[in-house]
Amino acid sequence: MSKLVIGIEKAFDGPFSGPGALLNVIPVADANGRALEPQAQRERRRENVIVPVGDRGEMRELDDLPDGEYVARVRLPTGETIDRAFSTKKGAPPVEIKLQAAPSKHEWLSWQQLSGNTTPVSSSVQLRATTRGAGATTGARPKAAYAHTDRADLRQAFTAFDVGITAQGPCGNGQLWEGLLRAGQSPPEAWQRFGNPAPACWSGELNAIDREDEEFRLVRTSRSDARWEGRTQESWRHFFVLRSKDALEIASVPLAWRTSSGVARHNVEILVKKRATADAFLTSVAIADEQASAMLSYMAQGRPDLARPFVEYARGLLFEKIDNPLGAAAGGYVLLANASAAGDSNWQNWTGNLKSMAQWLPDGAILHGIRKLRMGTTEQDFRIAGDNLLEAYRRGPPVFSLGIPLLQEGLMQMAHQWKEPAMQQALKTVNAFAAHLDTAQPFTTLRFDREA
Repeated sequence: MSKLVIGIEKAFDGPFSGPGALLNVIPVADANGRALEPQAQRERRRENVIVPVGDRGEMRELDDLPDGEYVARVRLPTGETIDRAFSTKKGAPPVEIKLQAAPSKHEWLSWQQLSGNTTPVSSSVQLRATTRGAGATTGARPKAAYAHTDRADLRQAFTAFDVGITAQGPCGNGQLWEGLLRAGQSPPEAWQRFGNPAPACWSGELNAIDREDEEFRLVRTSRSDARWEGRTQESWRHFFVLRSKDALEIASVPLAWRTSSGVARHNVEILVKKRATADAFLTSVAIADEQASAMLSYMAQGRPDLARPFVEYARGLLFEKIDNPLGAAAGGYVLLANASAAGDSNWQNWTGNLKSMAQWLPDGAILHGIRKLRMGTTEQDFRIAGDNLLEAYRRGPPVFSLGIPLLQEGLMQMAHQWKEPAMQQALKTVNAFAAHLDTAQPFTTLRFDREA
């Protein structure tokens, strides 16, 4: 038996190392170079092991690998995969593999690249492994840039809406759905606030960008950002608005996300692509969180199975719902999508607590309603599920894009079964909303085409 020690080296804007890549150890042959029987292949294989990514030198150890030949295959949230062949031999030193992830174009793009929001990179195959203390390895090669179409007239703004349960007017009491859907019809001079003059709505056009080159603009923000002064209470929802010559885009800004890692003074990054095809989304939102960023990126790829290794971490996020309600919702989505791997049902009661404790958060009510719908066995269970889904709708659009299809799923079943006008109207609105959604982003992001 032998040991594998592996890590992914990648430079970040500031010291960072955290769980960010998934490792599969694929057996190829036995110690004599002979092909393995299917049973032996299954016994030797290691699937979806979380491996650290960063520049602090952290490594993951895998013990008890039988002697033989293997391929270590690493998948990053960027979509990049790196393969490395290695062999284990009795009595030999532990095999150490230091893989080099493709670098970001600038260090200030490092979080966005980890989240998969910059230009995709090609896979690469690395064929040399080293024992502990040996030299470094070569890195992945980025794919050549694809053709872009220049996009002119980029303008951006912050917008905030007081959607507290006591808020009145067009921004409160669940009216944010309609407010956002009206964005496509807002007159040009009112694009920041969607033509809504209510006192509970605020907007400010951005006159300065934190980082910029010929392809990207980057905006960094947090609850302490002075540009949101007086509007960072939990009852406020925050958005980034972008107007280009082709479209108006609106992205949810998760200012309420709280991290204890202290990796950056900001914890939210908004990336704007300056060049893309005419029908492409230009806006991407990421969090600078060394624990959760990779997990959210895997979920946004439409592959909940890739987030399955994070189930225990997701459980911890949901348990810490008082400290970080948005993190708790993110954890709840991972647990819901991987219910069989989540094991015991204790976490299912926590979604109800999240819904009650964070009354401003639609996602908590969505999670609790869908959980009741899927686990329910009685008419009362289904009624409770329906009530929770309507409550979620009244709170406004979810912060996480994963909440939209779940809300559709639940309202469709309830509206079909009970024919209640409130559920039918809510479903109609959510369906219209979903037609504008970027399903590849973890945070709700919408696009409304502008008339030429």
